[in-house]
Amino acid sequence: MLIGCWLCRCFGQRQAAQERIHRRPLSCSSAELPRHAVTNSHRLLPMKKNDRQRGWRLGGSNAPAWLQAPCAPAIKKSVRADLELLRETFDFARLPESHPLRRLWDCQGDAKALAEARFEFHHLASDLRVVHGVSGWQGLRRAMVSDADGYADYRYELRTAGTVGRSAEQKLVRLGAKGKGADIEVRSKSGHLCAIACYRAQSITPALRELPLVTFSLAQTLGNVVATNPVDAGIDMLIEFSAFPIGDEERLSAIETFRQVWNNLDNPQASQDGVTVSRTGKRPSFSPGNWEVRLTFRVPVPAREKRRLANNIRDKLVREHAQWASSYTGFRVFCVEESDWSLGAEQDEIKALLASSSPHSFDMIVCTWPFFADNLDGGQMRVEQMRWFPREGAGSGVNLSLIHISEPTRRTPIS
Repeated sequence: MLIGCWLCRCFGQRQAAQERIHRRPLSCSSAELPRHAVTNSHRLLPMKKNDRQRGWRLGGSNAPAWLQAPCAPAIKKSVRADLELLRETFDFARLPESHPLRRLWDCQGDAKALAEARFEFHHLASDLRVVHGVSGWQGLRRAMVSDADGYADYRYELRTAGTVGRSAEQKLVRLGAKGKGADIEVRSKSGHLCAIACYRAQSITPALRELPLVTFSLAQTLGNVVATNPVDAGIDMLIEFSAFPIGDEERLSAIETFRQVWNNLDNPQASQDGVTVSRTGKRPSFSPGNWEVRLTFRVPVPAREKRRLANNIRDKLVREHAQWASSYTGFRVFCVEESDWSLGAEQDEIKALLASSSPHSFDMIVCTWPFFADNLDGGQMRVEQMRWFPREGAGSGVNLSLIHISEPTRRTPIS
């Protein structure tokens, strides 16, 4: 569920303006996580040290703000090399200010945002080392620079290439970038040639982008209901929707159902046309004569996102099959980055996409979901949850390792 809260503060039985909304997906909890690891796989050429370069490289006034964020000791050992590699690969001063990479380089957010930016840049440097010299890596770099709108998609391809290429027992063969064919080709631990197609699901869809505006408008209307019949107490109200997105009928139903519950103190809950309104508790007065009414909206976003994700994967599998996978003789893998709001792809739906009757030739689907977690050293580290779904009877004996930067000792064999 996506949960949004509006807080109505009432002063002397008068409604005040709504103050804020909190939106977040359900969070994941995890056990203690391993520390970062950064590997150096090629020698960097020395750079000339003019005054401007010396400033940002050595932590002077021109240094990016994220460089001051905390990070693990293993990261600190490679700071100079990472900065040189990043600046050698991307001319940040020439990137448009709207480019995602430039915005991240110039970010001035809170401590958490800066720590996440720092980890992203060190992770980017690690991935660049892994793919350096591989056929097609310059094309991928150019695509990341020139296509600002598609940057996140190309970054996912690079991150996936780093994940499979980080194993010393595997060899990256080719990167596709904007070319035809697979996005990544790798020789696995078991010696099998594997082709990987990458698909990144968008986390912010038009319906999600409009949701705060819809709930804000609805909160204003419900606030009028509160103001016309005030009670001398603070109350928590929960408005639950059975479907997403919220249409006009659901909005009207929410207003009418809310009015029924609010005007009848003996009725703690009412439902109508897929909307349930409940009086869930009382709130203490924050000062004499002043009280609050909290409106909480609960919307089933993940359920819709799971369906959208499965449908998009199905369409993408068929397109990739028609373009190149049908004629590929090696092991075919489809990697998908799930949207933040799906909270994990539905396992049964993914397995159904790999049924023998499915109109595509892919042998496996790997679902990944990256999220940031607190690091033991005070920074932020990205953890990538990975789940793989093999097609029955496909790829017997294939052993493909996936190693994430924050998990140097973890090898995910796919066989």
